[in-house]
Amino acid sequence: MAVCSRAHVTKSVDVADSKSAAARRASSSLAVGTNDGRSAQAGERTAGRGRWSAVLHSAPFALCPDTAMPPMPPITKALLLAFVGMFCLSILAPAVQHWLALWPLNSGYFMPWQPLSYAFLHGDPVHLFFNALGLWMFGSELERIWGRKRYAQLLLASVLAAAFVQLLIASLGPGRPTVGASGALFGLLLSYGMLFPDRVIMPLFPPIPMKAKVFVAVFGGLELLMGLTGNTGVAHFAHLGGMLGAYLLIQYWRRR
Repeated sequence: MAVCSRAHVTKSVDVADSKSAAARRASSSLAVGTNDGRSAQAGERTAGRGRWSAVLHSAPFALCPDTAMPPMPPITKALLLAFVGMFCLSILAPAVQHWLALWPLNSGYFMPWQPLSYAFLHGDPVHLFFNALGLWMFGSELERIWGRKRYAQLLLASVLAAAFVQLLIASLGPGRPTVGASGALFGLLLSYGMLFPDRVIMPLFPPIPMKAKVFVAVFGGLELLMGLTGNTGVAHFAHLGGMLGAYLLIQYWRRR
């Protein structure tokens, strides 16, 4: 993140000092009756704005035009556009869901491309929103750190591992088609927790600040618990498969 130049900071502080002096003179004039109360209050408000300007421009992450939010990385941006586009297409042409969703191996509808294509589909707007939000929150920073190649490799490993685990679970009983990029999202979540274990984040649910490593452990444990206790219509083991794929790939990178 860019930081404002030292010259900009010095200028802001000088402006604050000069305006503070103006405020003090206005207050003295009020005491002896030379100015009315409104002039003194206006001077104090101006000085206050000057002091806040100095603080904001000299902060570690200065709030100036040079420190605007960085642009979204290309792969993350392309995936978000693809998610929205495929969701709209599935509404206009419902047959898309049938051909691209991940069907169980024994269903008679399984196709070789489905372990990858299922990640671009979503069941409803809420499903799409939370996956897109997670991709933007965690994926953007990971792509900037790792670069496009490694970021794409991790997403692919997470998606394929999630599909593999889901196919195994579906083979144990009557299965339904699976859609969604949640496996990739949980892979990104695990990666974020491994890279920034002590960084404090604020999830939407529950809205409680917690360290990234705690967040990963809590959500991983919940996915395992919900996967073992009942059929909720959510591919919980696929989420765990996405985390497993990301973990194995990161361990492979570390050993090279």
